[in-house]
Amino acid sequence: MFEMLGFLYGLAKELAKFSEFKEETKFVDHDWLAKSGFKDLLKGEDYELRWSQTRKAPSREFDGWEVVYEIDKTNRVRNRIELTGSSGNDSLVLIARHREHDT
Repeated sequence: MFEMLGFLYGLAKELAKFSEFKEETKFVDHDWLAKSGFKDLLKGEDYELRWSQTRKAPSREFDGWEVVYEIDKTNRVRNRIELTGSSGNDSLVLIARHREHDT
C-alpha cells in the first residue's frame, strides 16, 4: 500500500513540475497593445487596462489591479508585459482589473 502511495506521489510531483510555466518579460512598445489584439481581447472580457510603475504594482493589487501575463502554452511560458522606452527609472508593467470592481 505504501509503495503504491509513494509511486502516486512521485507521479503527481512530476506532473506538477510539467504543468509549471516559466515566467519571462516581454518588452513591447505603445503600438503593441492595439496591434496584437491583446487590448481588444481583454476589453471584450470587460477588463480595464493601464500601465503602472513596476514598483507600485503590488500596492495596486489592493484596489483590484493585477499584473497581466500573455500565456504561451506551446513553450510553457507566461510573459509579463512591460513597456519599453518609458521615461524615468522604473519600468512600466501592464495591469488590468475587471470592471465589476468599480461598482
